[in-house]
Formats: sequence, structure tokens, C-alpha cells
Amino acid sequence: METEGWEPVYKEKGDLYPDVMPEVKEYSKIFKKNNYKKILDLGCGTGRNTIYLAQQGFSVYALDISKTGIKITKNKAKKLNLNNIEYKIANITDTKYEDNSFDAIICIFVLSHGLLKDNQEAIDEIYRILKPGGMIITELMSTKDITYGKGKKIEENTYLGGMEDDPHMMHHYFTEKEIKNMFSKFTKLETSEKKYFDEIDSFDIKAIK
Repeated sequence: METEGWEPVYKEKGDLYPDVMPEVKEYSKIFKKNNYKKILDLGCGTGRNTIYLAQQGFSVYALDISKTGIKITKNKAKKLNLNNIEYKIANITDTKYEDNSFDAIICIFVLSHGLLKDNQEAIDEIYRILKPGGMIITELMSTKDITYGKGKKIEENTYLGGMEDDPHMMHHYFTEKEIKNMFSKFTKLETSEKKYFDEIDSFDIKAIK
């Protein structure tokens, strides 16, 4: 089942979330410590994390299915004279990148949108385009979240229209068992529960290929 995605939101409201996520600043330190240089912001939206990572000196690749999101990201980068970003409009389940392309990938609250099978396809794609020893950092919504069960049930743990800021989107709420199964190809998986903005119960995921 497909939805409109974030394109209509970005068209109407523009740069909806302009500030870099605090977690990404910590992720940047991890990337530098591991000597990662080529970073993919998968589902970059309007580029808040892309811009920060580019300012930190990484070679950043920004991918999103939203043409408007990519356009906004490009405009922000141009104003800041950042020339170390490459852009692509594509689906996260079929990025068109070559195998073993990236040292690290961030995919923040993107995988939670869609059916369970869609999420598995995206994780398999992430595994394919990560270099051996590369890292994926992502955050997934938890079944413990207060919005769990709201909206129209599409399949087990998946609901449409349950959140005020993106009522047009599906949200899959994950269990630890699902996460372990979905990341089973990876050599190392770290999963921790957290509160996001003191509102959203989620899982913080770090996995090594």
C-alpha cells in the first residue's frame, strides 16, 4: 500500500524541520572515530542532517523520494557554499547505488513509514550498499509509543493516520524480535530503547555489516 509520502507536506510547509537532530552530532563523532568518510543520508527530507554532516567534512550523499525535499536541501547547501554533497531522488528500497558504496548510512525515522515487508526491503538494500565493516544508524518506532494503535490498522503493528504531524503516512511500530530478524544479515547489532523528544518511544539501532 502506497501513500503520498512527505512531498505534499514539503510543498505546503517548506523546510519543516530545519534544525539538526542532536543525535546526529553524536553519530558524527562515531563516524570520525571509525574513519568513515562516505556517508549516505537515506531519506534526507529537507536536509537538516545532510547539511550538518557536510559541514563536518564528510562526503555526503542525500537521497529522498521527495523532489521538493531535495530541492530545499540543495538550496540550503548552496547558500552555505557546501560542495561535498551529491543528491538523488529515489526510493529507499531501490537506491540505484552500487554494491558496497558507503562507509556509513543514517536513516532516521524513515524505516518506520511503511509495511513490514517494505521495511525489510529497505534494510536489505542498506545491507547491499554498505561496505563490509560499514555502519547503519537508524531509529525505529516502538510498540510502546503512545500513538501505537491509533488510526486505521493496515496490518499487524502498522497504522495509517495516527499521528497529527503526518496523518497521511503509515507507521509501523517495531518489536525487538522483529528488529533482530530484520537485521539478521549484519555481523553486529546494538539495540536500545529510548525516548525521542520525550514523546516518542523508539529503538536506537546501530548495525555493522
